[in-house]
Amino acid sequence: MGGKPSRVRQFLYKHEIVSTSGHNSRKSILNGSRSYCTNLDTLKDIKFQDILDAYEYFYVPNYMTLIVTGDFETESLKNLIQQKFGMLTKNNVVRNIPYARDFDEGPASFSSSFKPLVDVSSHIGLAYRTNGYTSSDYYVLVVVAEYLKNQLYENIRVQEGLTYAPDVQLIESRKDGVIHLSAEVSTKHVDTVQKLMHDEVK
Repeated sequence: MGGKPSRVRQFLYKHEIVSTSGHNSRKSILNGSRSYCTNLDTLKDIKFQDILDAYEYFYVPNYMTLIVTGDFETESLKNLIQQKFGMLTKNNVVRNIPYARDFDEGPASFSSSFKPLVDVSSHIGLAYRTNGYTSSDYYVLVVVAEYLKNQLYENIRVQEGLTYAPDVQLIESRKDGVIHLSAEVSTKHVDTVQKLMHDEVK
């Protein structure tokens, strides 16, 4: 973000006193998973003991890969590896990765915490829950997102002239994801552009 976030900004973010509509929509769609977090990504939220615990927990031989290249004799190399690393203790790592709760409540509308006194322009978006990057749908979703980006640009910017840079993002974690369409538009055109965007998705 270009520098260390102030304590005020961290407090406002963590307690969601000032939230964008995008943040609020992700909270609703992905709450309960690691895809949604109320802390800013800073070292302040990591303790030294966390680093030591992670090292002890994850840096174990059954979660490591040793790659050797060059001209060597296989058996002597295996013996050397056994001498150097054979005493390391294995650890059965069980990762607790929370996933988002089921989300099937249909269309929902979100706005930022504070709206400007004079509404000149608005940032609007449509968000749809998807599977994560381990899903067999992942590559299909990549193509769909790129296709939608081109369609929004052609129809909403080139033909209608209602926005400068419509965008489509695929935001994914292991199991959960969101496909997000957005555009910056004049407030008076919000309903029109939102309908155009939704028509493209349909």
